[in-house]
Amino acid sequence: MNNDILCNNILQLRAIEVTDVDTLLAWENDSSQWDSCNTSAPFSRKQLWDYAVNYNNNIFETGAIRMMVVKRDTATPIGCVDVFDFNRFHNRAFVGLYIDALHRGKGYGVSAMNLTLHYACHFLGIHQIVAEVDILNSASIRMLRSCGFTECGSLRQWFRHGSQYSDGLLMQYIPQ
Repeated sequence: MNNDILCNNILQLRAIEVTDVDTLLAWENDSSQWDSCNTSAPFSRKQLWDYAVNYNNNIFETGAIRMMVVKRDTATPIGCVDVFDFNRFHNRAFVGLYIDALHRGKGYGVSAMNLTLHYACHFLGIHQIVAEVDILNSASIRMLRSCGFTECGSLRQWFRHGSQYSDGLLMQYIPQ
């Protein structure tokens, strides 16, 4: 394993760059994902360009950080991870992970989440991380469990799918 806290033999977590705008545009505007990420309208290329150009990666100032998940062998972005709603007093935050559909089911989610957890807990000093996941998303639940998350609560009818609702599951990671 590389000594860099943000990479392993397979993946690297890196800052957002303006060259990521078209990739982010495709991911953010994939309406099939909107119900799980609280998006209700498409983003413009200019909005994402401005976001990338003005991005502040200081979680202690903004309460959030977003990093691209990149395959090390090809430098291809395959996803992104967000650590957000950081509470400095309690040293806790939420996490969200997106892996592009073409790269799912290959272990990249587990690898990216483990890198994120190590960085957040050991470098940033975050004491606990919480993920909010749709109960219907069994792949994400399995991934989170394999990374050491445990179920700590449920949210009734939390996610809307058209005119139907599904429960949300809160999963918590506390490093040992």
